[in-house]
Parts: sequence; C-alpha cells; structure tokens
Amino acid sequence: MRSAVRALAATLLVVVAGPGASWAAAPAAHDHAGEGGDPTAVAAAVRGVDAPARTRLVARRAADRDCVGGPRDDTSVATHRWIAPADGTWRVRLAGGRGAGDWDLAVFEATSMRRVASSAGFGAREFAEVTVRRGASLLVQACRRSGRARNATLTTQLTRLDLPALVAAAGGAAAARTSLVEVHLRGRADLARLEATGVDVTHDVDARTARVLAHGAADLRRLREAGFATRTVVDDLAAADRASRASDRRALRQAGGSGLPTGRTTYRQYEDYQRELKEIADRFPRIVRARTLRNRTFQGRDLQYLEISRDVAGPDDGRPTFILNALHHAREWPSAESAMEFAWDLVLGDGRDPRITKLLDTVRVVVMPITNADGFVLSRGAPDIDPDQETDVGFLYELATGVVVQGGTLSYKRKNCNPVLVPIPEIPCAFAIGVDPNRNYAESWGGPGASSNPNDQSFRGPAPFSEPEVLAVRELVSGTNPTSLLTVHNVAALILRPPGLSEDGLAPDEPQLKALGDAMAAATGYTSQYGWQLYDTTGTTDDWTYSATGGFGYTIEIGPENGSFHGNYAEHVVDQYVGAGATAGRGLREAYLLAAEAARNPAFTSRIAGRAPAGRTLRITKTFETETSPVCQIAEVLPLRLGDPGETSPTSCIGRGPVRKIPEKLEFSTRVPANGRFEWWVNPSTRPFVARTGARERYTLRCLDGDTVRQTEEVFVARGESAKLELPCGGVLPAAEATNGGGVKVTLGRILTPLAAVNRRRRGIITVGARGGSLRDVRVRLSTLRGRATLGEARSKRVRGSRRLGVRLRKGVRLRSGTYRLRLTAKQAKGSPVALTRTVRLRAARKRGR
Repeated sequence: MRSAVRALAATLLVVVAGPGASWAAAPAAHDHAGEGGDPTAVAAAVRGVDAPARTRLVARRAADRDCVGGPRDDTSVATHRWIAPADGTWRVRLAGGRGAGDWDLAVFEATSMRRVASSAGFGAREFAEVTVRRGASLLVQACRRSGRARNATLTTQLTRLDLPALVAAAGGAAAARTSLVEVHLRGRADLARLEATGVDVTHDVDARTARVLAHGAADLRRLREAGFATRTVVDDLAAADRASRASDRRALRQAGGSGLPTGRTTYRQYEDYQRELKEIADRFPRIVRARTLRNRTFQGRDLQYLEISRDVAGPDDGRPTFILNALHHAREWPSAESAMEFAWDLVLGDGRDPRITKLLDTVRVVVMPITNADGFVLSRGAPDIDPDQETDVGFLYELATGVVVQGGTLSYKRKNCNPVLVPIPEIPCAFAIGVDPNRNYAESWGGPGASSNPNDQSFRGPAPFSEPEVLAVRELVSGTNPTSLLTVHNVAALILRPPGLSEDGLAPDEPQLKALGDAMAAATGYTSQYGWQLYDTTGTTDDWTYSATGGFGYTIEIGPENGSFHGNYAEHVVDQYVGAGATAGRGLREAYLLAAEAARNPAFTSRIAGRAPAGRTLRITKTFETETSPVCQIAEVLPLRLGDPGETSPTSCIGRGPVRKIPEKLEFSTRVPANGRFEWWVNPSTRPFVARTGARERYTLRCLDGDTVRQTEEVFVARGESAKLELPCGGVLPAAEATNGGGVKVTLGRILTPLAAVNRRRRGIITVGARGGSLRDVRVRLSTLRGRATLGEARSKRVRGSRRLGVRLRKGVRLRSGTYRLRLTAKQAKGSPVALTRTVRLRAARKRGR
C-alpha cells in the first residue's frame, strides 16, 4: 500500500495544500544532507517567468473583520479570480497607497473554497505564494479593514515549472524517514568532525553525545563512514509528531486552558501570529506600538514586532531597550510560541502585576516572535502524513503537496528560502537551498561551526549580512542599541552567553554575563554556560549583538532536555514557559523578566545624563568595522580520518582566507524632556573586545534643533558609569541646581551683564543661591566650553540665600559671542563639598537700523 500511495502521489500534482504551504514532493538529488533540490535540475525545470500582472482592486468600505476565515461577499472585500495557464508557482502581492490603512489577503481554491495561503500583516503590504497545476482555479480576496483608501493594487506573477521533472530530478516521490539519532563523541575533535559530515546536528550536545536528525539512509551511511557509533532515539520523527499533535488535540478538548496567558494548547500557524500581533496593538494602544522593519524576508514578507512600554507613542525618552527575538530557524516552533506568550503577559499584566507595571514604566520591551518568516510558513504549514492512512482523495491531496523534501519532512526545514545557487528568485521555497540566518551575522563569520557548503544545515551564506532577515535584525539592533537581548531557539535546555568561539576565551564582561545567565538558568532549570561549551559557532545573533553594541546578548535553547523541535505542546511550550516541578511558577516567563529588568541594571549598562534645552533631539552615531574569522574557503571532503580522542583542533577547514572587515553603524536618539534634564541609558561607547585591548572608543553625540545640528560632542562612557554633559545646543540651559547631603539647594545663574559691558569693565555679575543653609569658600570659574582655559573668576567667603557675585576677567582676556562654561565649587557649613556646572551663552548686542 505504501509504495502504491507514493507512486500515485508523484503524479498527483495539484494546488498546494494547507495555509502557506509550498510545493515539496521529494528528497534532494545531491548526496549531502541539506535543503532544496539539485541546483542544475531545479534551474532546468523553470520554463519561464511571466511578466507581472497588476489589477486594481476596490473595496468601498472598511470592516474590521477577519479575512482568512473563509470567503466573504460584502463591500469591504475585493475579489480576483485566476485560472493557472501552466504548472508553476504563483506569487500574489497586495499593496495599498497613501492612507491605505490595513488590508489583509487570502487565497482560496475556487472549487472547494479551501484556503491555501493568506497574509494578515499590520499594514496594506501582503504576500502569499501557492504552487499550482495547469487549470487550477483560485479565488483571491483582499479585505479592507481600515484606512481611507478604497483602492489597492494586486500584483501576480507565475513562475512556470516542469513539476514532474523536479520530482524526477529529486529522485522520485519516495519519502526517506527522518530519525533522531544519538552520536557518541570522544572529544571536541569528534564534534568538529561530526559538523563536517554535513548531517543535521541539533543543539542537544554534551561532552559525550550529540543528537542529529538523520534524513534517510544516506545520512546514516555518512555517519558510519566517518566512524561514528550511533543509537536511534526516535526511529520516525513524523510519526512522533503525529502523536504529539494528537496529544495537543486531546488537550484542546479539555476545559480550563493551559495556564499560559492565552490558555493555548496547540501550536500557532503563521496567520495566528499576524492576527495576535495586530490584536495586541489594537487593544492596548497606550502601551503597544506595532512596528515593521524596512528589510523584508527573501520572499518579500514583512518582518514585524511589537514595542511595549509606557507612553509608547511618544518620543524616545532615554529608557533602555530589551529585545526578545525568536525563530531564526524555521522548525523551532516553541521559540516563537514563548515570545508571543510573553507579549500577552506584558499587556495583560500592566496595572495588575506590580513587577510588569514597573518594567513598562522603566524599559522599552521589543518582542519579535518570528525572524525566518518564509521558512516558518513552509515548516508550520506542511502536513506530516502517515503513509499507512487510507488512500482517499483528501489524503492524496495532502500527500502530493506536502510530504517530503531533502529526504526529510518539510516541517523540519531549518534555513530560509534563498535559492543561493539558482539565479531565479521565484524558485519555490521547498526547492531552495537556503541559508542559516543564525550563522550569517558578521562577528567571526566564516569560522568554525558554520559551513561553507550550501547543502549543509549550518550554511553561513555567501557573505556576512547577505540575508534580508539578518539585515532586518541588524536594522533593529543598530537603531535601538538594546542593553540586553535574548534570541530564542530550541531544543537543548541551555542558557548560552558569549562568546561562541573558544579561541576568544572569556568575554570581557564574564562576571556580569555569568550572573544573569545563572539567574535565568535557575528560573528554567536549564544549564548556564559559554556559547562555545556547546560547540564552536560563528556568525550568531548574540555574539554580534554583544561585540558590536556591548549590549548583553544571550541565546536561550528551550527545553526540555532530550525534547524535540515540535513535541507535544504541554511539555515543550506550557511547562517551559510557566515552569514545572522544581521551576513551577518561574520558567521562561521569569527568565524573560530577568533579562528585561537587566536592561536597566546600572552595573550592566552606561548612562549619559545632563541638561539641554527642552525639546532638543540628541542623536548618537558610531561607525566601526566588525571582523570576520579568517574565512574558510575550502572544506575537507569526506571521509574524514578518525582523530585521537584528545585532539581538540577542528579538521574540517583546509583553506583559510583573509579576515574581512564589515562596515557598521549605530544610530539612535532621544528627546530632551520639558524640564531640560535627561538621563539616557546606553551601552558603553567602547566595544567589549576593543576595551580588552586597552583602546577607547567614543560616541559622536549631536544635539539637533529640528533638522539643524546645534552642537556636537565626542562622548566616552564605560560600563557601569555615567557621563555628565551640559548641552546648550544654541539655546538656554534650564537653571542649574544641586542638593547636597546637608540639604542645601544650590543654584548658579547666568551672567546678567551684557557682553560689551563685561569686556569694557572687565567684570560681569552672576547670581548664586543657597537655600536651606549656607556655603563657604565659594568659587565660580568662567572657562571655555570644554574647560581647558580659565577666563575669569568670582570668589566669596560666604553665601546665604541669594547673592550676586562679580566675575573678573583675567588679564588680556576679551570675550566674544559664544558659549562658555561656569563651574561653582564650595563647601557647606559642615564641610561637605559642592560642585555645580552650567553653560552660558553670551551675545554681542545687535546695532539697530534707522
């Protein structure tokens, strides 16, 4: 029966099944574990790409209703019908003009009215893709949910494919079983050799074993030829996943929910995330802002996130930022689930949970549940079909459109949808080689733990930051300068801190990094360790974040120990988030809160504080270069020789090239509040590994009045320190005041005498105030703005209340129009010192015309 089903499935090519799923009918032809089909065969199967067709759609009114639940027939919906002229992949894009508001998109199979693709992002830019057989009839619906514009543009394009040829090139429709296999190791050298085989190594690794996904007999043979002893843990992962989904369905039927903020008991689909992100932003506008990054995915999907904080719609007020980022790898479903639940936790807990309320008062929290959106649409939308089911029409429909790729199931896709070796971007994701987004960041890119072979699961990509999804995260981090960041993966039950490369040793901030990592590990029951203790990795998110910005970056590998990528929801999501057993009531929720609160820890961060005219914009920029590893150009071919048990150096790279230097730029800003006093939480100006060499780097801070730069300063600030600045920015500073331990409030006024009179009389008058006590040995020093040259002084033995003092210019000094610095030093009656600085602007009087 099984062989008959597969043979029939190979010829039954129909419209793609399942929400967001793409065509995938067979394993890859190359003899290497990876993703996608043989590049030459895939390119040869492309019969042409039709010119884009544009259609103007009109929806006369807006209705805030779901577009993906089923076809609708009302004036808020615009409809387009299409019949496929050939086999191929059809891409559908919706774009609204100015004032378009929010539109959603759904594609239905016109005969059964079954939804086959959808998109429901924040705005009016939507994308969907389906793979069709000639004659397939599709119904597209564009739903106008909000906005003034009645019109939107639908752009469609067909990539014509020889689908039977693709199946044949991939070796037929026979599904290779995917197994979870434990590989025995004799040391770190064995782990390097295991990575070099190209098999799919998970993060479930310790000193003696590593778990891998074996996609068919070829992977098992590869392990044997490399000399590894193995033990099969799960013979058929697809069957195990079916059992997990059945368990989820049983939990769904039980009353009472799951204990999560949402009460969920099943994994979300992509459109669920889109709808919930939108719902949170709509329901909680005072604390939530929906954001879309400029860089989109390879296929063109928007990457979106939520910013959650008090007064979120106002200008940036200097609070620190925490970023929770998830799902770099398409198959790691629990990572996105936990991030989504944390967003709900924050908005539902505001005003009810004192800890969350305080967090949102003091920190800007960014939650980005999905990074690799294209890969996730394919992974989550792919059915895992039991070949022993009855061969009814519905089953064959599913089997023909979602069974296997690369010798394994589509749901275990890891990488993104970049075809890499095929110069046709319209290739379906299921046949795309793909790049591992979490090996594509610039820091140490091209080194150990990231493959140069496009077929490998850890393929690093053709260049640092080559992938749009990675550029999007770079855009987010470089523009917000987060003081703490978590990137969430699964399935190894680990808290990993930088660095990921053993040759880098310990991070310069190891004590602080370890303290927070250990606290998160205690909350979750996971193991806290350096990144390289798992195995060497390069080009990862947390390493780049830490090295480029100085913000504390961590990778969390969600458990449970010996779990699976999408095991049953109760154990792999619920128990991990809320805690179970010894961690009950804590779990990932507590770990995420600890990381968010650490964003405002004075010992972990830095601050720039001072005075400036209210309403001015302060903008920091910093340019530098991130260095890659000596880039491995040639990988050693198999079979690898067995190394000695004590060998520690990798043997997989036999051709190292030069280090590449990648230009980087940080740019972020804050607004000076109405009282003119600002406190800006930032990362140290010197990057950690640069600071370890003894070098110092500075931020360039510009003070802007609208678009006009009024003042520029170079600012150095170390971790745990605060830089104090006085920034007149072409205006007038607010009155300075200081309160010392004795309770005396001290004020230092401006020079009251006109500039011309100061120069003529060689003196000017200022006001010094001392309320609540008295000052003695008072000295006021007038200097250049940077304080390098003293221009004049005023002295008094005693000041009580308010008193005018005369500032006498030094011999030969003549003041010009400009900004100067005043510094007051004194002692209180009990001997405690006082120091106060402010800037003043002196201008020559303009001559009046007749």
